[in-house]
Amino acid sequence: RKGQVSTWSEACVGIYQRLMVIGAPYSLSTLAAVVMDRVLSLGTQVQSDEYNQMLAVVGEFFSSFFSSGVLSLSAPPAAFGVDARFVADETDKLAHGTNILLHWAVLLANGCLESETDALFALCPEKSEITLAQTLVNAAVSMEKTLLSSGRRGPRTQRRSDVGWAHSGGILATDVVVGSQVSGVVTNSSKQYGVFLDFG
Repeated sequence: RKGQVSTWSEACVGIYQRLMVIGAPYSLSTLAAVVMDRVLSLGTQVQSDEYNQMLAVVGEFFSSFFSSGVLSLSAPPAAFGVDARFVADETDKLAHGTNILLHWAVLLANGCLESETDALFALCPEKSEITLAQTLVNAAVSMEKTLLSSGRRGPRTQRRSDVGWAHSGGILATDVVVGSQVSGVVTNSSKQYGVFLDFG
């Protein structure tokens, strides 16, 4: 609930432990989607500091799925003689782990501190970084377009002053065509202004 972020960590651990007891580790990707929706819903009702606290708790929660070994981001071994059931279990862990990362990226696309995107990409295998970055950018652009088409501005998507930000060759995120290819760096992300992209 709003104003009760301090209880989130304990509540998340309790939910996680119950899922493990009933033998449902792969329900974690469904849980991640529910948590993401709840944070986004509360995000319109709280101040920046409380929102950033929520993201930090959720980020630690998601990270724990991997540090505990319940989910994985590594492909199973393809060596001859490896038990087929083990390979199937590891493949499931990878699929659900990847799903969690994508949910997390969509959540962060709505604005976050740099430390949160650092935590996300620290877990991401190098070969998946482009896919994760595309998910983050596409979610940010989609959110912005939805807000513009409805005539609303989100609390974390306030228009910046062009003074000090404009430069030749630069474009607005709302003018980016989904699917177009650019090279650059996600330089920052904030609750108030959204994702900062350096396209060069």
